[in-house]
Amino acid sequence: MTKIEKVDRKAIRFLQEFVQENLQERANEEGLGVTFTLGSGRYSNGATGRITIEVSVNAPDGSEQTKEMLDYKEYAGMFELDPGYLGKAFVFKGRSYTVAGLRPGAAKFPVLATRDDGKRLAFPAETVSRLFGKTIGKPNGRTGLKGNAGTSLDEAMFGDRI
Repeated sequence: MTKIEKVDRKAIRFLQEFVQENLQERANEEGLGVTFTLGSGRYSNGATGRITIEVSVNAPDGSEQTKEMLDYKEYAGMFELDPGYLGKAFVFKGRSYTVAGLRPGAAKFPVLATRDDGKRLAFPAETVSRLFGKTIGKPNGRTGLKGNAGTSLDEAMFGDRI
């Protein structure tokens, strides 16, 4: 392990993963039945930073339950999404994605999906429904949203500022 000389984006990402992995390992050893997920990371003057890690209680079968998964189960109908899509795979531009959850406050890209390489991306609800063979009607008769389906969370949230 290399000594951290400066708190920057690279250091924050390393520390998030380091803390998450070690917390998860320890929680599993103790049989706590929880899952840790990376949250946000911030840094300022090169000497200080803040990382967040979300903790969730596992489902009775031991599988992970995230806030986004629970939000999908609760709010899928608001976006005309089938609750059965959660955990199901779809193909977009030749890559496989699995529906991982929903961000109800994100109007354009509310559906979270995990790509086959582990990267999490955000999609319009209309795109996901269409990829599963369902068309969501719009008041003017059109379907789908213009935009970049499969936008990474950083891109969706921060655009060209990253």
